[in-house]
Amino acid sequence: MFKVSVIVPVYNAANFLAKAVDSILIQPEVGEIVLIEDQSKDNSYQIAKQLSEQHAIIKLITHPNHVNRGASASRELGIEMASFPFVAFLDADDYYLPNRFNFEPQIFEIHSDADGVYGATGFAYYSEDGKERYAKYNSTGLTTLDRAVPPDELFYVLSGISKKANGYFHLNALTIKKAAVAPNRAGNFNPNMGLHEDTEWIFRLSLKTKLYPGSIDHAIAMRGVHNDNRIVKNQAEYVTKHIMYKTVYTWAKANNLTPEQTSIVRLNMLAVKLFLVNYICALTIIICLFINYFKLVRNRTYIRRILERLFGENTFRYFFSVYKQKTL
Repeated sequence: MFKVSVIVPVYNAANFLAKAVDSILIQPEVGEIVLIEDQSKDNSYQIAKQLSEQHAIIKLITHPNHVNRGASASRELGIEMASFPFVAFLDADDYYLPNRFNFEPQIFEIHSDADGVYGATGFAYYSEDGKERYAKYNSTGLTTLDRAVPPDELFYVLSGISKKANGYFHLNALTIKKAAVAPNRAGNFNPNMGLHEDTEWIFRLSLKTKLYPGSIDHAIAMRGVHNDNRIVKNQAEYVTKHIMYKTVYTWAKANNLTPEQTSIVRLNMLAVKLFLVNYICALTIIICLFINYFKLVRNRTYIRRILERLFGENTFRYFFSVYKQKTL
């Protein structure tokens, strides 16, 4: 029987935690809820303790000496303490919808090689100010892929190289086998990242595991958007994204990925860096990209995607149409 441990890092979520837990309790596939209280400054711990006393399937844990370790370390501790072979995640200010695990048991049964299943996440706006500031990050109402892709293509889609699909998915909509986080596979969350740590981990998962699409057309979880969201408050978006891609690139080099995969990760890192430097440095980066990628990525489709990624889709459309005619 399919049973899952749901891991919930808790930090300053007193206004949302009860709703999050209630949304998990109604899921028949949930075997336990692991709350990791991360030394909140509000009364989150008291609420979490009360909930654990009311429901036997709730396991409340803290870091040693009740120190604050951040979301990554909290999720890592939650995975370590999980009792079931499947784990899912929920941020304490978000909530699941009743259909959260409708697809997962069947997909894991059909695909024997499946390590994880992902779906779509919607948005619940708790303030107009938060809604307005978050609009630039998502205008469709869903965080998802716009079409299903095979697991072997997922990395290229998430990297923006493949046009077989667009988008990405949120951690709230991912169910993963606990075995997939072994050190020789995707590994654990990076505790040194303060932002985008979930996206960085998903990149690694897409390279080292088989992730299948589940409910990508309809939301299975809702992300709470309010004024205190870390992503909404982030004033240095390109700085933090560059750190994320640099972290993935360091990991890629250490884990013997293919030259093509490593080069694509480096592409993302350098493409973001273009927004952080002056024009002379940007030109140097662009020259570096051409030198490296024409050597490593010999497929014309990938070269075109690289140029579109850096300069926009229309800029080189005419160039490649002429080039194609000359090579026919």
